[in-house]
Amino acid sequence: MSNPAEKPEVVQLPAEPQVAAPIGNRRAASQRVREARDRLTSTSGTRPAFDRELLRQYAQTRLSASYVVMLLVVATGLLFGFWMPPAAAAAWTCGLLCIHAAIIRSCGKFLAEPSSLTTTRKWRTRFILLDLLYGLCWTALLIHPASFDAVSNTLIMFLMLLVIAVSSMLAASLPIAALAATAPVTSAIAVIFGLSGTFDNYVLALLALAAEGYFALLAHRLHSTTLATLDARRKGRADRRA
Repeated sequence: MSNPAEKPEVVQLPAEPQVAAPIGNRRAASQRVREARDRLTSTSGTRPAFDRELLRQYAQTRLSASYVVMLLVVATGLLFGFWMPPAAAAAWTCGLLCIHAAIIRSCGKFLAEPSSLTTTRKWRTRFILLDLLYGLCWTALLIHPASFDAVSNTLIMFLMLLVIAVSSMLAASLPIAALAATAPVTSAIAVIFGLSGTFDNYVLALLALAAEGYFALLAHRLHSTTLATLDARRKGRADRRA
């Protein structure tokens, strides 16, 4: 009969978490390195995949609001036909409609192309330049009335605020494009009002700059909200895979 004291001693093995902890640390470190590399190669400071998604939302918003912009351009051209020669107003309307058509065509081509880092950067630059041209075209019209009477000032300020608001909302997923479209208009009108030498126009110049700052901040906030939504969606997919 065996003695209970002679039973083999049970040796406890190290717990698995002690071995898995370094592996988990290495995975977390590699993930942080990967995220830092993505921020360096991204144009939005987050991830390259987010850049493509932001541009896709920009293009879709432009396409969905194309008729609204066309109506705004045509109505503005008809209205300014009372302040300037009808031929000049018609030429401006046709020119801006051509720029708008180029933006819409570029958005359609972008959505039809396969995604890659090179094409994303190329289209981002193209959209910014087109929006800059769009803003310069609006500037050429809004600085045309040379008289500083109450009717002209009211019309200019109303159209300026409308252009800034529409451009900021359309390009909220690409804030630098919104800035390219609105900054020329605001700067030109603020300079014109500032050089007039009257207190009322000084106030209008400050109002124009304040409106630009407000809508730029609004576009930035919408952009941040979109990035947060995309990041939350990415983390949710990662958790489901895990």
